Amino acid sequence: MILALKLLLKGMSVRGIAEVLGSKPDTVLFWLRRAAEHSEEVDAFLLRDLKVSKVELDELWTLVKKKTFKGMEEKQGEFWIWISYVPEHRLVLTTHVGHHDEKDAEVVVEKSKERLQRPLPLFVSDGWDAYIEALVGAFH
Repeated sequence: MILALKLLLKGMSVRGIAEVLGSKPDTVLFWLRRAAEHSEEVDAFLLRDLKVSKVELDELWTLVKKKTFKGMEEKQGEFWIWISYVPEHRLVLTTHVGHHDEKDAEVVVEKSKERLQRPLPLFVSDGWDAYIEALVGAFH
């Protein structure tokens, strides 16, 4: 099952994985569904002690608007989606949804740190001061 997930992460098709492992595509799909049900635990297992050369940090602003059924009341809010990305592997290392403040910069840096192996990679960002403070705080 772990090998099937690794092959999927590398971009292999379900049919290709089944052929390589000598199983049926339905079996591979069953494994993938089970993994999806436990995706946070799977991420914690697979995405740890990663040796990478560069991590990009960035954030994206979005406005979420939702209509509820009772009286069609509208709810909306501003959110920031934080991402740390490893370009050499086209891997989203971690994400975080929050506000545009120093606390959330610290959260995304700490979540990234938990998955990385030493020596530390080069961290690249847009130069926002919150990233600098979060990186210094996390890595001294």
